Amino acid sequence: MEGGGWFKVAILIDYENIHWSLKENYGLVLPLERLIDALRQVGSGIGGVVLTQAYADFDNREFQGLQSELQRRGVETRHVFSKNYVNGTRKNAADVEMSLDADTAHKFWLKQVSLPVALAKRMITSKGSMD
Repeated sequence: MEGGGWFKVAILIDYENIHWSLKENYGLVLPLERLIDALRQVGSGIGGVVLTQAYADFDNREFQGLQSELQRRGVETRHVFSKNYVNGTRKNAADVEMSLDADTAHKFWLKQVSLPVALAKRMITSKGSMD
């Protein structure tokens, strides 16, 4: 992690979507070190990289050993379960978890949420009407 620069940059990686998109659309598997290095280089051009975090269902057979490899490269990992359907399609929730994390971090830096709220692992929201 690098801490310099005026802006603080968090790199959040939906690893599952990157992996499957490259593999299914182009037949490619991008070497992990190239992906991480490229993202950190872009982030460093914006400001100080304070967090690099990857989201995926690390139980997937294709990702065996990936979580440890990411952690060795200083990337925090967030395990998010996927749902496999009988017809062979899959739905992962990594993008949803990543979006929620990014939104909370953004609100914290804007001082719209307190530290305890920013650190909370789950949120409970309630609404009145369906409108």
